[in-house]
Amino acid sequence: MPVAAVAQSSFDLRSPDKRIEVRIRTAHQISYDVLLKGRALLLDCPLSLDVDHKKLGPDAKVLSAKTRSYDQIVEPPVRQKFAKIRESYNEVRLEMDGGYAVTFRAYNEGAAYRFETALPQTQVKVYGEEVRFNFTGDSIVFYPHSQDTSRDWHIPEGIFLGKRTA
Repeated sequence: MPVAAVAQSSFDLRSPDKRIEVRIRTAHQISYDVLLKGRALLLDCPLSLDVDHKKLGPDAKVLSAKTRSYDQIVEPPVRQKFAKIRESYNEVRLEMDGGYAVTFRAYNEGAAYRFETALPQTQVKVYGEEVRFNFTGDSIVFYPHSQDTSRDWHIPEGIFLGKRTA
């Protein structure tokens, strides 16, 4: 369902069970907050994408916003812990001036975002992506350790985010 986006610079999104809330702002830069049962977990987390040395995200201008809900049972080709998995989320897709969009999703288990581009070039180079996780309070976060470089991503050794306790 389309949402009027003229002069709108903030958008709220809730998970299907209403426990997770994502608050998105686009006034000066795309940023978001994540709350669980009304308690802030992440605050003022900026997003940007550097495509061919043009940053997408700062000075964002929303052309349109479209919300949708999704609730289906997925049967993965390679069986996981369960043969069937429920995929359920609410999303808002923000179409931006400059040939790109950012889609935010709120699941019952967490939140996600995705940049999408519709640029005129047939190929582009992504030079970087900014995503900052500004945790509130004394959050402790562990990042998985991996030396696997056979994929298109790599996790550096020993990354730890959060407050260490003695």
